[in-house]
Amino acid sequence: MFFLRANLIGYHPDELINTNLLQILPAKHHPAFHQYLREISQTGKSMGLMTTLHKNGSLKIWSYHNTLVTGRDGSKYVVGNSIDVTESHLMEKDLQRTQEMLLQTNQVARVGGWEVEPGQ
Repeated sequence: MFFLRANLIGYHPDELINTNLLQILPAKHHPAFHQYLREISQTGKSMGLMTTLHKNGSLKIWSYHNTLVTGRDGSKYVVGNSIDVTESHLMEKDLQRTQEMLLQTNQVARVGGWEVEPGQ
């Protein structure tokens, strides 16, 4: 399993031995994980966002790109790259929420915003 970066989700690598990835995914994401397994087994690759649970209960959002590899002995395993995008994902959601709130305020108050460029 993904031992090298176990500390990013609050675990020591030894704690993840014999751990199924489903054990660190929020339950509401389990159906998407099963879809991921189908995709990677059928196409040999998968990329997207995956949410994991940190040991402290917080959520981590990862942008991943995984490839299914067959070893010389015929065993299959997944090689993956991922980056923690939790902060940028949360900032994007907050920006969306703020934009929606401003749009609603403008519609209800019948006000608007203007942008002026001096000299034009």
